[in-house]
Amino acid sequence: MFYRFKPFILIMPVIFSIVFCGCSRQWVISQGIEFVVPVILENGLDSFLKESDLIVAESGITSNLKLMEVLLESNPNNQLLLNHIAFGYCAYAISFVEYEMEKAGFEENEEKELYHRERARNLYLRAKNYGFRSLKLTPDGNKFVEQITSKKIDMDAIKAQLKHISADQHQALFWTTISWGSYLQISRDNISELAMVPIFRLMNQRIQELDMQFFFGMPVMIDAMLYAMPPMIGGDEIESNKKFDMVSDINNGRCLLNPLFKARFFCTQFDYPEAGVAILKDIINKDTSMWPKEYTLMNTIAKRKARLYLKYADEIF
Repeated sequence: MFYRFKPFILIMPVIFSIVFCGCSRQWVISQGIEFVVPVILENGLDSFLKESDLIVAESGITSNLKLMEVLLESNPNNQLLLNHIAFGYCAYAISFVEYEMEKAGFEENEEKELYHRERARNLYLRAKNYGFRSLKLTPDGNKFVEQITSKKIDMDAIKAQLKHISADQHQALFWTTISWGSYLQISRDNISELAMVPIFRLMNQRIQELDMQFFFGMPVMIDAMLYAMPPMIGGDEIESNKKFDMVSDINNGRCLLNPLFKARFFCTQFDYPEAGVAILKDIINKDTSMWPKEYTLMNTIAKRKARLYLKYADEIF
């Protein structure tokens, strides 16, 4: 998804069609997008996940997100584009903006922390809205979005409607959920936002029913983090620990974001400072050079965050 590609890949089919087919410009662009975008996005996502340089990764995300939004203007109902844009904004906020937010917080730079927190919140909302657009492409998805955005929330109706979200809408539901969950995670001081956690839990349950191993076991990791919340809003130490172990089984321990989040959320919530520090040190010292390349970027991000958390371990734990 996020890598540099030469523009003639898109331009040449359009020129060829205009010259030889006499088709309308809008139709040609739309058809070109339908034909080329799936190849670019799927291959680009693989390239993005294999990137080891965080500066290259960050610049690639921001530039290609805008490019995809331009393509979306000509094909607003392209589900693949909508899903990848939702993923992109969510990944950018989690991987880069939240890092700056947390770093500023540890350094007691309140103005900078608030700035990046607001940026992250807005990016998560943007990602969630693209996820909504993707879900609304089907009648069942549209009905679900109407239910969760209604002023009057009916949990039983939402739970029943989620059963109608099928496998072809799985990615849309996943990126909507993780974007919304990340937004809630950095909005814990807002009681009205926390009131939405039960809906978020139902959404993640449906995702796991459809494919709990998706994206290296991330749906189960979401569950682990939900159980790592305070007991008054559904936290459960035993369940959280079990879910973190389950994620490790799914990805064979190769996604270091899993132990990172366990140290940051589980160990802080349930008061395991020594275990938290040990996990962070293990992440930093882990030799991942022989691991599958698709884990490279996530593990690079995890190692950078682990170094930050270890530096301020006394404050965290």
